[in-house]
Parts: sequence; structure tokens; C-alpha cells
Amino acid sequence: MNPKRFLLDFEVESHACLADGHNPVRTAASGGGIELFISNLNVTSGTDRPLLSVHLVQPAENIEAAKEAGTQYLKDYLNYLSFLTNLPCRIHKLLRVVDWTLGINQRDCHQFERFPGSELPYPVLEKPIFDSLEELLSIPTTPAHRRALKWFSAGVSAEYADDQFQYFWLVVELIAQIDKIVDKIHDQCATCHGPLFCQTCNEFPTHRPYPKQAIRHLLEQTMPAGAAEFLELASDIRNAIMRGDDVAAIESAKGVELASVVNTLGGVARTALLNILLHNPEDRRHIDQLALLKTTVYAHQRPIMTAHLLVYSADPNDPKLSEIAPFGTSLAGPDTPKTS
Repeated sequence: MNPKRFLLDFEVESHACLADGHNPVRTAASGGGIELFISNLNVTSGTDRPLLSVHLVQPAENIEAAKEAGTQYLKDYLNYLSFLTNLPCRIHKLLRVVDWTLGINQRDCHQFERFPGSELPYPVLEKPIFDSLEELLSIPTTPAHRRALKWFSAGVSAEYADDQFQYFWLVVELIAQIDKIVDKIHDQCATCHGPLFCQTCNEFPTHRPYPKQAIRHLLEQTMPAGAAEFLELASDIRNAIMRGDDVAAIESAKGVELASVVNTLGGVARTALLNILLHNPEDRRHIDQLALLKTTVYAHQRPIMTAHLLVYSADPNDPKLSEIAPFGTSLAGPDTPKTS
């Protein structure tokens, strides 16, 4: 019996494309049994989203294992490609996974369709929003304020939860330094965190707040409860990310979903940013005039429909993806017109 293998059909957004007249390229991973077939898909000069077609063929126990392992392999592959070319390369979407085992006519196929959100875009841009924007723009800011705003915007827009975490953490870290208390605080016991006493000097030593202590002070000012516990959790996650740990491993070790931490950290970053923008007493009057839309969800959630299909190949020992025509799908909502 032939070993099971699967084909993953990707679209890759890439600012690099195959050279003019270049035929599709086949590459193989050494020792891994993985093959990549790369071709130009949409590389018209000047296009805002140039795309490559990447077919990845690999052995796996089942279709779900193939999807997980193949997607991770291609992410790593594209990271190296970006490193070599100094050009952006990332997965745009996975179209389908097909059982590519030799010797069979009937094949399982999972086709995927991503929906960015049935309610997008949100009709929220009205006069109060633009008036509030003008109010904020009228307040003097520093380069550090504008850097924090840039990082917050990047965190809101980032696709992956670990990237969002990093951006929101940078906002909190920066604002904690901008707004750091100037009064000296006591040195603390590493075990109980109580103030330490020096018997030789007969006094309690003090120091200006360390960065982590400044962050804790900020969290205490922006969170209703649990600031110390959240700081320890977020610090551990940041350290794990900086060590290169996988998101799944971090979530397993800490017993939390990273998306949940991102949602809390995003709210903290926004509150801290608002407080620092309205730091001066004369600017606090603006706060009641601002139209501030609120959310408890910063981590992105995109519905993905999976269609389970049975497909056929004319030659069981030479399957061709062109034999498997994708079909169109759409997401119906309550306001979607019905068709007969």
C-alpha cells in the first residue's frame, strides 16, 4: 500500500516572483519528504497584492495533520525566503488540502473559504468620531506619544495574536516609562515583596522604580483588579515569545489562550494611551467630549468554512489539481437577499 501523502494548495503574498519566462519551480526539503511547486499567480507589474501559487506535497497520517504541519513548514520556508531576499513573503490563504496518495481514484478534499466578518465594514464613521479626532489632534504630543500611537495601531491591525501581544506590550512599556513615578520606592524582598531593612545603615533603602515596577504601577492605575497577577502572566508570555517558543506551547504552559491575554493587554494599552494623551489637567476636559468606541476583543476572529468533498482523478498514479475545480461559496446573513 502506498504511503499517505497530501497536497496543500496555497496562495502566497510575495513581493518577489519568478523571473520572466521562468517555468514553475520544484524544490524538495532534505530528508523530510516534502515537495514544493511554486509558480506565479498574479504578478502583474504594479499590482497591490502580488501572489504566488504554492503547492506543498507531504506525507502525513491524515488530512488535519497535513494541514497543521504543512502550514507551519511553509511559514518557516517563507521566513527564510524573506531573509534571503529582503522582501515581504507571507501566506495569504490556504485554499484546499487534497489526499494525494498514489494508487487511488477517490480522494478526500477539504476546501477552505475565509470570511473577514459578516458585519464588516462597521458603519461607525460619523460626525462625533471626526470631532473627537480633531480634539485629540489639537493636544500637543511628543515623539514618544506618537510612537505609542503607532504601536497601538499596529497591534489593532496585526493578523496574529503573538504580534498583537508584542505591539501592545511595547505601548505599555513605553507609557510606563513616560509616566513613571519620580518618587523613590523601597527595595523589596524577593519572596514576600515587603520593604527591606538594612541593619548596618538602620534604614529602608530606596531606589527609583525599575521598568517592571513602573509597568506594575501603570497596570494598577488602569485595571480594576489583578494587576500583579496579570503582570506576572504577561511578563512570562513576553519572555517565552522572546525565547522563540511556539504559541501553542506558551498556551499549554500557562493554561490560557493568548487571544484572551491580548484582549486584556489591548484594553490596558488603550486606557494608558488615553491617560497619557490627556495627562495635563487642562486637557482632561476633552475626555467627556470624546466619542470612544469600546471593545473587549482585540484578537482577530475570522470565520473559516471547511467543505468536505470527495474528488476523483483520472489516473490514480498521476493526480492533477486541474481536475479538481474549486466551487464558490458565500456567507449568508440575515440581510442577505434570497435567491430562488
